[in-house]
Amino acid sequence: MKKLQLLILSFFILFVLSLPCYAVQIIVNEENVVFNPEAFITGQGITLVPMRQVLEKLDCKLDYISDQNIVAHRNGKSVYFSVDSNKITNAKGEITLVPTPIKRIGNFIFLPLRGISEAFQDSVVYENRVITINKYVEPEIQLPVSDTELLEGGTSSIPVEPLISILGEPEIARSVAKIFMNKMNPAYADIVDFYYDIAPKYGVRADIALAQACKETGYFKYGGIVKAEQNNFCGLAATGVATVGITNLRGADPTKVYFVEGGQGAFFIDRTTGVEAHIQHLFAYATISPLPLGTTLLSPRFTLVKRGCSPYVQYLGKADNIYSNYMSGWAVPGKGYGSSILNDYLAKMKM
Repeated sequence: MKKLQLLILSFFILFVLSLPCYAVQIIVNEENVVFNPEAFITGQGITLVPMRQVLEKLDCKLDYISDQNIVAHRNGKSVYFSVDSNKITNAKGEITLVPTPIKRIGNFIFLPLRGISEAFQDSVVYENRVITINKYVEPEIQLPVSDTELLEGGTSSIPVEPLISILGEPEIARSVAKIFMNKMNPAYADIVDFYYDIAPKYGVRADIALAQACKETGYFKYGGIVKAEQNNFCGLAATGVATVGITNLRGADPTKVYFVEGGQGAFFIDRTTGVEAHIQHLFAYATISPLPLGTTLLSPRFTLVKRGCSPYVQYLGKADNIYSNYMSGWAVPGKGYGSSILNDYLAKMKM
């Protein structure tokens, strides 16, 4: 009986796999898109599209955790999916089941179109093998700007600050950043090279990391609870409570990172180490990807971060983070923290 059941199951699988597939036309935001390889509709009526091409058309940024596991980001939303799985998971851990597993065909990953599009609230319309996708656009904030306009029923569009990714290439050239640092604090002019040399290894924007360091240290002049000799450029582990006894490094390299009784925050053996620890910590907030191969853990707080909770600079303040109900930001409460990095420090580098 069991052999007969296995035989019937085998024939059924072969039958399903042999069902015909059909080509499909896809329109994204009124643009007719041609994929290579082509998207297609399976015999079961499921539209499969080449992952990278369709997600880039939908303005998503991709992070590859491994060959099998991928994260797509857009407008502060992240969705996680894996090859050979029919689950799409958002940053809250909510799972959407798609009708067929995500597949690898040759060198390409194909995924069900409706599942991934609707994860980002995009509109998907099917009609006679023509699929139209309209990307979801965040509505403008409409607020009255004066009592007169309010009485007259008028409103004004308040521009929303564009979200700036922590990951990517710097927009400010190294030479410009050096001029800026020479002006603000010549004693730390060399630190620009450390940020611009180390950040690319992690995919972190060097100019943003440097701007954050300027904010945290007062242009490396300190004056707060963290001292210059700590080589701690971002307040790592400086919680306002002095170190007492042996402090857990949580896997960080003990030859390069240490704590001092009565001190505030971590100590690093030199400036280069302090810069890399800072960049690692930003990396932890920006992505769920593992540390690059060949790197040593230097941030003693890396494992405490809810990975990927702040892909954008503006989300570094918990009060401004859309995930703040279940994830933390770098700064707590941190209202306006990320915007300050951009407007009070990064913007000044460009001048």
